[in-house]
Amino acid sequence: MLPDDRTTDAIAIRVFPPTPHRPITVINVYRPPVRSSGADLREDNFNPIAFPHSPRLFVLGDLNAHHPSWDRNATPDPMGETLDDWAAQRSMVCLNDGEATRFDPSTAATSAPDISFVPARLASRCTWDRLEDIGSDHLPLLTSCR
Repeated sequence: MLPDDRTTDAIAIRVFPPTPHRPITVINVYRPPVRSSGADLREDNFNPIAFPHSPRLFVLGDLNAHHPSWDRNATPDPMGETLDDWAAQRSMVCLNDGEATRFDPSTAATSAPDISFVPARLASRCTWDRLEDIGSDHLPLLTSCR
């Protein structure tokens, strides 16, 4: 993340598949919703350009961004537009199928703030699945690559 981004959490791992495949880097990201109300004093300085540029990079997580590329019912928000542009510039594709990944318990509204970006050249080898509800307002997601 950028040095002045004090709200986003991320962890990266390098996965070494069996030979002859080269390793992939997986970054799991949590970008919390930063509200523009007076009570929330945090600044949202998240920018996906801080991710390393690699043809074997997977970026997965709760990015709290909305765009019809991954949420069929979404109106694009600024971060959704930023991520969609970033993915296109980096030859990344979103594996999400447009289905909701989050259910708001207070309003019953659905959305897809949880996004899985993979390199376009590996996308045909990847699968993305929503798993059974385990009691969170977010569904567990499984991204696999063979």
